[in-house]
Amino acid sequence: MLSVVQNTPKGYRHTTAANDALSMRFWDQREFINFVQKAPPSRQTYWIISAYPRAYYYLGFISVAEGRYQDAIGYLDSGAALEPTNPKFKTEKAHALSKSGRFSEALAALDGIAGPGPHVSEDMFAMVLRSRGASLIELGDLDAAEKAFNGSLEYAPDNKVALNELRYIRQLAASGQKASGAIFSLVTQGEGPLVCKSCEAKNVSGTFGITGDRRSFTCDKCKLGHSNEVAPKKSWRFWK
Repeated sequence: MLSVVQNTPKGYRHTTAANDALSMRFWDQREFINFVQKAPPSRQTYWIISAYPRAYYYLGFISVAEGRYQDAIGYLDSGAALEPTNPKFKTEKAHALSKSGRFSEALAALDGIAGPGPHVSEDMFAMVLRSRGASLIELGDLDAAEKAFNGSLEYAPDNKVALNELRYIRQLAASGQKASGAIFSLVTQGEGPLVCKSCEAKNVSGTFGITGDRRSFTCDKCKLGHSNEVAPKKSWRFWK
């Protein structure tokens, strides 16, 4: 994919016109159908597979998975410059920022996606609202988070992630606790081997605690075993 983005043509354009026809680049058939249904072209339109922006997106996606969040943001910003109307770059950038603990910036990254439209399907907008809700939870704005998740259910009524997060919000409100991300810093790669303080499991998902100068890691399985605590959220699956 690096070789693909390195060969991105100068003056790359999403849409070109020739002989009274339009050629437009989309990632898949669903994107193309969503566009023509919501903004019917006035002339014949041809769908061309988008390559260069998509390569930037997947480089960003892989970088997030590997914990290289700043690299991911660079790739995603470059892809967004080629396709500024594609919301995928904003949602994955929000993901990278959230994994870095930069929740206010993650929320701001989603600005400008106001609702479904020619470039935003209903499923995609539901994902945007879930992403917003996730950042709002971490920022402690539970009312706004609840509104975002409820709004997402208008477009994806049976989404299990949204339903689970609404239960989580109710747990937080009832217990008076803060979101786990406000208590525990996010674990990122490069901090050495992760060993659960309770069961000594290594390199598993969990939360990294800071109390004064003491730092400790607890895996999700052991965290769930503490009945007096709110169950931790699954790490950033809100865009799925």
